[in-house]
Amino acid sequence: MMKDTKIKRIKTGIPKLDSLVEGGFPKGSIILITGPPGSGKTILGLQYLYNGATLHGDKGSFISFEMPLDEIYLQSSQMGWNLKDVDNRIDVSFVKSIYQMTGSSILEPIVKTIKESGSKRVVFDSSNSFFDFFIPKTLKSQPYLGSAGYNTLVRYAASYLIGELRKLDATIILISNSCPDKDSGSYSYDGVSDYLCDGIINLNYLNMGGEQLMSLEIPKMRLTAQEKEFIPYKITNKGIVLNTTEKSSLLMK
Repeated sequence: MMKDTKIKRIKTGIPKLDSLVEGGFPKGSIILITGPPGSGKTILGLQYLYNGATLHGDKGSFISFEMPLDEIYLQSSQMGWNLKDVDNRIDVSFVKSIYQMTGSSILEPIVKTIKESGSKRVVFDSSNSFFDFFIPKTLKSQPYLGSAGYNTLVRYAASYLIGELRKLDATIILISNSCPDKDSGSYSYDGVSDYLCDGIINLNYLNMGGEQLMSLEIPKMRLTAQEKEFIPYKITNKGIVLNTTEKSSLLMK
């Protein structure tokens, strides 16, 4: 008897996004969401969790290293998503920097809590904020470290983070700021997550005829025949909305 090789997929519920990735993210994958501030990375993550809870009954966890709980709930409510009114299907946690814990001591209880909750969808916001925990400020300030030494620590922290997330029985969104080095060819802040994650969705701004447009591209999605174009999108009061009828003909970088 032949084995069923069909890839199980987790629908995002985001209009037109699922059709770009053969119906959804591969189950159990880690998807990297990159982009500059204001591009809608956190909104996409919250939309993924809310749709999972309301449309598919999936339990979800949102781990924030940046935005306090009240701001998360406020931003969600502006999109019409009441995270507290989904039958306890979404857990939202804010990791405060005042704890002054090391990266390893932070991740252990987080991974344990998510496992115990039974969450099938997880959003981690964000990797670059996690690095601030993982690499002590006293170490960052040492002149002997240098930029090369610091970058090595960041890459190690990214590898450690993604390795721990792999232990979860969930389909995960990992949010990252754009790579500060525009000429590096990397999408993620650390430059190594591009290779370690299963997929990349990059949110960015494009200048088209003097007009700045928000665009989405999918440069990588394992086990998936994805679109290789820039897709215009808007942030509305219903979240991220893609306009697949006006795909940009620009080549991917």
